Amino acid sequence: MGAASLTRKEDKMQDREKLIERIKKLLAVTEQRGATEQEAIQAALMAQKLMAEYDVNDFELGGDSEPIEEAMTKRGRAWEAILAQVVAENFRCKFFIRMNYTSITALKRTAHCVFYGYKHDAEAARIVYERLASVGHKQALKHAKKREEELMRQGNWGVQRKWLYDDFVTAYIEGVESVLEKQSQALMIVCPPKVNDAYTELSKDFTKGRPVKFTRYGDSASREAGRQAGRDAVMAGRVAAGNSAFMLA
Repeated sequence: MGAASLTRKEDKMQDREKLIERIKKLLAVTEQRGATEQEAIQAALMAQKLMAEYDVNDFELGGDSEPIEEAMTKRGRAWEAILAQVVAENFRCKFFIRMNYTSITALKRTAHCVFYGYKHDAEAARIVYERLASVGHKQALKHAKKREEELMRQGNWGVQRKWLYDDFVTAYIEGVESVLEKQSQALMIVCPPKVNDAYTELSKDFTKGRPVKFTRYGDSASREAGRQAGRDAVMAGRVAAGNSAFMLA
């Protein structure tokens, strides 16, 4: 091997080391270290993109020693559990629902969505899920009210606003999934083997949950509006969070 070849190989190794160092620095941007929530999520997403684009393995980043953690958030509405599953699959995480009982008689309980994976992945999934859920709910309420009024003016007195809401949110999830799935396939994002193994062990004693039920009207206008809103929420590259925004792509 000539001197020129050795130099090129050394240059590539140095470039690789610089890339890995950059990813590590991005993953180190956390709220616990003084970053804002917005800065933390943007850093995590950029790290994820670089890892996929340059085929950086977890072990190169010391992933074997990185803890697998839970990022938990309260589930407000039943459909949001389906959205959470979609987000988890596209952020290298596993997802499950944990029921927390708040009384001895177990009559009062609170459902929480739990994202399970490497800390930066789980936190990114949690924050993106919360923003997407908030956007979807607000837009669904607004659309359902307007659409109900339109249908009633047309003489459709039997329609209920809740049915139109369900039409919208189920299609909203489809819209979100269509864009995130395409992005994940392009970046070849998969759940790390270590996370899969840990989840398999964790979930051995899980009980099977009941499927989410919807009462849909079957309104094509509501479904198309919901699907487009879901696509827009991701394609626009941001999900509003107060006066700031989180980049999704």
